[in-house]
Amino acid sequence: MLQESSHHFDWEGIYLIRGNDLVLKAYAGDEETEHVRIPIGQGICGSAPKQGATIVVPDVSKDPRYLMASPQPDQRSSTRYRD
Repeated sequence: MLQESSHHFDWEGIYLIRGNDLVLKAYAGDEETEHVRIPIGQGICGSAPKQGATIVVPDVSKDPRYLMASPQPDQRSSTRYRD
């Protein structure tokens, strides 16, 4: 279902907030990621709940917070935060 709704991303995942971490619940992509648990405040994904806001990054390769989920990152990334 994830892959069907987002043809333009190589990898996407759903993380749930569990305590002080984001925990990977589901993903769609060819490669697994080592980032199955991300501390809140770390990376782009972890920054969203810390800020309490959605983060849109036009080119993740230029963002120092980027944690590479797949060997060939998409240049555009969106991290939605929902309380």
